[in-house]
Amino acid sequence: MLEKTINELILFLEKHHFKGWEPYDIPGLKITPVTRPVRVLLTQLIRLSPISLHPFFKNKTEHAKAAALFARSFLLLFEITREQKYQKKAVYFLEWLETHRCSTTKNFSIGTQYQLNMKNYSANPNTPAPLLTCFSVEAFLSAYEIFKDNKYLELAESGINYFLEELPQVKVSSDRSYFIYHPNNNQFIPNSPAVICGTLARFYFISKNQELLTIIKNNLNYIANYQQEDGSWFYHPGSRYIDSFHTAFVLEALAKYQRYTGDESYKKQLLKGLAYYEKNFFESDMKPIHKKRFGVPTNVDSLLTKIDLRDIAMGLVLFNEINKLRGYPIRRILNLQNWSINHFKSNKGYFYYQKVPLYTIKGPFLSMQAWMLYGLCVMLKSLNSA
Repeated sequence: MLEKTINELILFLEKHHFKGWEPYDIPGLKITPVTRPVRVLLTQLIRLSPISLHPFFKNKTEHAKAAALFARSFLLLFEITREQKYQKKAVYFLEWLETHRCSTTKNFSIGTQYQLNMKNYSANPNTPAPLLTCFSVEAFLSAYEIFKDNKYLELAESGINYFLEELPQVKVSSDRSYFIYHPNNNQFIPNSPAVICGTLARFYFISKNQELLTIIKNNLNYIANYQQEDGSWFYHPGSRYIDSFHTAFVLEALAKYQRYTGDESYKKQLLKGLAYYEKNFFESDMKPIHKKRFGVPTNVDSLLTKIDLRDIAMGLVLFNEINKLRGYPIRRILNLQNWSINHFKSNKGYFYYQKVPLYTIKGPFLSMQAWMLYGLCVMLKSLNSA
């Protein structure tokens, strides 16, 4: 079932030349008002429409987040099969990332490639996006490990240097600090510095740079201190909700840190957070649950989203990462995989985006398909390595 699902998803993506639309991308709308609050509202209305509206306003295109995840997916498939068609696709997306890097930074970084209109900030297409930069660096590191080509290590190191030299950190105390969420949003949002730390830990495994290790530990100290008594992390200190895939980002980072450094300093936080994640974000059949909400919702996602495709994809990624550390019941991971295929996959081969209270948003947004392809490929690699 898994290989068939992966092949059907790839066939769907190939049919559309790996191009598509993104949920938050509406810059081509001629009717878009000038004021940002109205742009934000319009973005949400179009994103949440039960009928896919993006095709009426924009042509399909390639996107950075999808390109990074596609590169990582095809690298995994090449590792498993050694088939040249997967190598060719991986190299195409690696080259795409290299050529679409931001022109505004000295080191490698990459932006969304479209105007982003969010509640707390906005960004133009060429503004560095830290999480997308992380995903790209991870792709370059995988390519270096597989192809032994120093070009990819140099690109990865350049991306690492973007975080070390150009993305600000807020120093809280002598041993606590955090990377800001985005160049245009200096909030502490724990999943972002966590993801950065997971990528830095992977690079530390290669470089053994002790200065890098200090930066990672200072960020993880602050993130660990923000963990709630029940093991959870609020999305950020001003929010009143906890969601599945952002929690998984934090837990994956803690697991990667432990695996790549051998340091178990955050093992307690990892296990406590994992227990919370398992208990609160999955039903007995491994049907995902997007969020836990407390008090008045602060944004559309905390109010409406019941299941997000990234909840499924990151569940597969996280559980397989945990499996590398200490073993994890394969039955549970297979149940999540099978639930997603049976309940969230269309008969055209792609996966749905979100379930909200009254309907399911079925638009095949490109980065969402890339997330799911990556999650499924991680699963396949894990099963083939068992």
